[in-house]
Amino acid sequence: MKKLSLLLLFLISIGLLGYMLTVNQKPALEFTDFLPADTVALLECDNLNRTWAGWRQSDLGKRINKSDFPRFLEQLGLPAARISEFKALTAGLDRLTNASFFTTVFAKKTVVALLTELQGHPFDEESLLRHLVLIAPLGPSYSLQQLQLERYFGPLRSTGTSVYQGVPVVTLVFQSGRTLSFCQYRRALICALDPQSVQRCIDQSLNRMVQTHSGLQLNPGYQGLKKRVGIRSDLFLYSDLAALMRQLPTVLIAEAKEVGLLPHHFAIYHQTEAEHDRLSIITQFRQEDLKAFADRHQLVAPVENSVRQRISSETLFSLWTNWFNLKALWHFGLQMGGHETTELMAITAESIFEETGQAIDDFFDVFGNRFGVFINEQRVSPLVSNRSV
Repeated sequence: MKKLSLLLLFLISIGLLGYMLTVNQKPALEFTDFLPADTVALLECDNLNRTWAGWRQSDLGKRINKSDFPRFLEQLGLPAARISEFKALTAGLDRLTNASFFTTVFAKKTVVALLTELQGHPFDEESLLRHLVLIAPLGPSYSLQQLQLERYFGPLRSTGTSVYQGVPVVTLVFQSGRTLSFCQYRRALICALDPQSVQRCIDQSLNRMVQTHSGLQLNPGYQGLKKRVGIRSDLFLYSDLAALMRQLPTVLIAEAKEVGLLPHHFAIYHQTEAEHDRLSIITQFRQEDLKAFADRHQLVAPVENSVRQRISSETLFSLWTNWFNLKALWHFGLQMGGHETTELMAITAESIFEETGQAIDDFFDVFGNRFGVFINEQRVSPLVSNRSV
């Protein structure tokens, strides 16, 4: 009887252990678990340091980094103010990516997110920076001496520690007035210029422990784009553009609206394949915005084509649209083209009339509104390649 009781106790223990290891197993930690559902934008990257180095060595990266690239922008007609902003942006990126902490922190999987402004005030440059938060894995080299923060932020004035929800939060104050707050929580480093941004991430993490379905899991725009991209991307940039627009200054909102139809959500992602690097963009529009745009310009309802499923690593160019209007494109060329262009178009129209007996506008009625073209590279040998259209 005693042996039977011990055997029964042993079997119950095995059953409880199996239950704890399977049914009650907690999911692996994801850095996005720290972000609230209304996050405005976020960047997920496996190794941003490596991706950035690859970008700088690419043909486009080398071209943009040349000293004469601003002159090229000037030749394109870009206003001087925009060129100055571009110079300031590139200089800031160079200073950031050359800092010691960049190569240390961003050599692993990291997340950089822009949190929403809770009071509804528009973002300016300073408030936007204070709502940025960095989440990275804990590493043995994350010390002030190793990261060399003072080389980037300037001399350190003071260091303070507060406790929020039982988590110590360290705040560094530099002589420039800039602050930097961080905490080490659940095997992650959470860092921001404003301690409140760190606290919001702690709150969301605690909420995630109580409610499994919370945070970015409640953001259908992010979830939908993430699902379409898949798991092969080493860099994923997401933005809720509609939410960001609501928090921009009035002047910037007016400038953005002049562009026309803007997407509600968009994502940019990078994938590395055998011999190619692919940078892709996905946009999502509100159905009512698309309908209003189509009605305003007398367009048919937009249709998603399966052409994107046929894009391979050999695809050099691909375009498909069901808003193709050859007649409107022809008249646009007549209005905007120079003297030589309009003469050539007149000769073409005359030739078409002689061959078909139809005026150019009547001839264009033969074509529908769906149009597609792609260019693929076909390798015949390691040294020779052909392009098919």
